[in-house]
This record gives sequence, C-alpha cells and structure tokens, in this order.
Amino acid sequence: MMHRASSTDAVDCSFAVMQPLEDRRLLSADLGQLIDGAPAEARIVQAPAAATVQPAITNYAGTYIGQFNMQYKDLTNPKVPVIRSRGFSVTFKLKGFVSALGTSVLNITYARVSDGYFGARMGCKPKFGSIATLPVPPQNISKRAGMGFVINFPNGTVLATANAVGELHMSSDARIISNSLRNTRSSWSAVKLNPRTTKEASYQNYYLNTLTMHTTKMTWALTKSAL
Repeated sequence: MMHRASSTDAVDCSFAVMQPLEDRRLLSADLGQLIDGAPAEARIVQAPAAATVQPAITNYAGTYIGQFNMQYKDLTNPKVPVIRSRGFSVTFKLKGFVSALGTSVLNITYARVSDGYFGARMGCKPKFGSIATLPVPPQNISKRAGMGFVINFPNGTVLATANAVGELHMSSDARIISNSLRNTRSSWSAVKLNPRTTKEASYQNYYLNTLTMHTTKMTWALTKSAL
C-alpha cells in the first residue's frame, strides 16, 4: 500500500523544487538514475546553486599588485627626439559590493602607489567613488563600456583606466587584468582635480613637462595576489 504524507509529516524542501511527474518514477539528481516505485505526484530535482552572482564578486575580491607604465618622446632636443619610459607600481585591495546584469562593482578599499604624485607611497584608504567595474563572467576582452578602475586619492589625484568597449583584457580566472592591445596610446590617465599649478594638472606635465600627445605608449597590468 502506498503511504501518503500527512499534514504532520516533516518534509524538508529547502534544497528541492517540486515538479509534476507523469511516469510514476522518481528522478534522483545525485545518482542520475530513475528509481521505480515513487509517488506519481512529485519529482524531486536538485535546485541550482543559489549563489550564481556572488562567486563572481569572490573571484575579483582580493589584492591586486601591478604596474602602470608609459613611453614618451623627450623633446629636449626637438631635432633628436628620444623615447623614454616612466612608471610606478601599485597595490589595490578590492572588496565585493554588488553584482548584477553581467557587471560586478567592487570597492577599492586600499591603495598604495610608489610614485609620490598620488600621495600614497605608504598606502591609503581611497576616497568615496573608488571602484572597480568588471564583467561577469570574466571576459578576455570587455564587451561593454564602463569596465575598469577609478581610484580617488586623498590628495585630490585620480587614477583611472580607459573604459571604452574592448579596452579591458583579463584572463579567464580573473587573476590577470590589464589594458587590451586595442588601446596602448592612452590606456590610463592620472590627473589632479584641484591642481595648484598647471604643471600639477596631469602626471605627464608634472614629471615630464610635456603634453599628452608626446606620449607614445601607455600600458597597465594587475595580477591577483595568492595571499
């Protein structure tokens, strides 16, 4: 005789979804087999993992260490321009904030930059609005605009990566994030919002006393720390 559950029977459906079954058999999601003799009224199907968004935040959350570099024309002698390089190392800590509609937004809670222009050689807590906007799932080349990093430093400097479509590159596991080969001329920028002098306005002017058009190549890359 078939036993029917009474109203007092405890049924734990916290990990199951009830669906109709027409052939009077029960599908075991764990074994992938059909088991005869089950009630016809229900089929138990293992519910999908509830956290389909949160893992994307977890993938990106953590510490990233990297380098921002630029090449430029030294026009001290305009007749004989010389290509020179300059750069700085960075450390960013990302903490999950929100993830939806194919985008993950993380707060940048800590930043350290080796160059004194940013006022963070010893590390700092960036100001409000310092975020990383990254695709979910990770994409080899970003497919929408707005993907990248913006860091607002306490001294009024803003470091930002170019964020047009296709300008962000990353590995499939999100351990490496960098500019794409689509833009190597202006893949990042650094400016002071309230400079005391015109020379302080941009990173290029402050150190190189040159215009942005003299910059021939700008690249950046971050690698997630295993610690």
